[in-house]
Amino acid sequence: MNNVSIACQILVSLLLAAAAFQDVRTRTISNGWPLAILALFPIAYGLGVVGGPLLSHGLHFVIALLIGMALFALGWFGGGDAKLYAAIALWFPLSSAIYLFFGVVMAGLVLAIGHLAVRLFQSSETRARAMREGKIAYGVAIAAGAILSLPRIML
Repeated sequence: MNNVSIACQILVSLLLAAAAFQDVRTRTISNGWPLAILALFPIAYGLGVVGGPLLSHGLHFVIALLIGMALFALGWFGGGDAKLYAAIALWFPLSSAIYLFFGVVMAGLVLAIGHLAVRLFQSSETRARAMREGKIAYGVAIAAGAILSLPRIML
């Protein structure tokens, strides 16, 4: 991995971390974070930081966006989460989609277990209210899973 690859990985990781931080604070992810990640992709691809056929990257993006939109319509996923996942999916060719998916799912599992563990130490009234609301900042899992998966695709 060369210095350009490392710089791109750090920049994308910082953008993901900022989106996750915003999600924790406000339970929303502004459009600026996914747009910045999308805008950085053509530069990284042009510099040879990520490889694979461009069509494969685009197809992964479209599939991730469509699935994210369906999950949002069902109320299972936030709109910002769907856009953030689709934006980072562009960085992964379809043949490497499993790395991103698995990383995000594992990070989500850790996040959910942590969320439940925190609830155990709350009063029963607070716990009941929090469980009814059931909101988890899933942008954290998307960011963590993507950051952990990025080294698999960086050249």
